[in-house]
Amino acid sequence: MDCAPYIHEAVLPTGIVSSRGDGNASVIAVDLEQLDVRLTLQQADKLGIWRATTDSPSAQPTAVCDLATIGVALMTAALEYVNAVVELVLFHRPTDDSTAHPILGCSSPDFPVPAPRSTELLIRRFFGW
Repeated sequence: MDCAPYIHEAVLPTGIVSSRGDGNASVIAVDLEQLDVRLTLQQADKLGIWRATTDSPSAQPTAVCDLATIGVALMTAALEYVNAVVELVLFHRPTDDSTAHPILGCSSPDFPVPAPRSTELLIRRFFGW
């Protein structure tokens, strides 16, 4: 693996590997075996991990996931985090209410959520929401 994109100042070991299909195509993927990460089965399924051979003929097959899939997984996790923070801010008041900002807990739990627009529906389908 030869390329090295940076995410939060951490180097991701990437390189060209054979694709998931019949191996005739090549993709740029992250070599997961070089990272110090333990994934659950659910996380591995979301990333679409497969064993691929690198461009080096002597290399053993390694567990990889392509950059596009890992990008969607990161974006999905980030948006879920933003949604959780927004829900926390809008629907929950702090226990010490005296110094709290007025926006904290300003919405009631039965706050009417507007119907999603067509663009939002398309994005939800794209990300599987």
